[in-house]
Amino acid sequence: MAVHHMLDIVDPLTYFSVTDFRDMALPIVDDLILNKKMPIVVGGTNYYIESILWKILVSEPKKNCQDKEDQTRMVLSDNDNKDRDGDTEETLERRETEDESSPSKKMKIDGWTREETNEVLHRRLAEIDPEMAQRLHPNNRRKILKRIIKFNFNMILT
Repeated sequence: MAVHHMLDIVDPLTYFSVTDFRDMALPIVDDLILNKKMPIVVGGTNYYIESILWKILVSEPKKNCQDKEDQTRMVLSDNDNKDRDGDTEETLERRETEDESSPSKKMKIDGWTREETNEVLHRRLAEIDPEMAQRLHPNNRRKILKRIIKFNFNMILT
């Protein structure tokens, strides 16, 4: 029988973000891998699953929020900056110095992605995958980066 993790861990009325999920799930995944067991992630949304796979998707949560309304305001104000991918410089620097031996180490992207605007990244995607570039809005930075990473990864394998 398979052991199940993270069932009924949060009250439905409690604020629980994708970063909370990621921070709870990664140690479990690491432990399973260290014990030579295959972690199987089921349920939830694709965004939550991707948060444990891709380093660039999720930034660290903002601290000192008084309530959910404050957290919502912070999220909305963070989204106003179209050139950011959600990571602060401190977060990115801290992540660059993370332990490289972690079994669930997620793929890193060169520093160039931080400085590039959404428009530049979208043009790059149009060069490598014009069909997908037509489907994705230039401000959908997460999906654009994901496609560029996938393309670069496939180029390495071939």
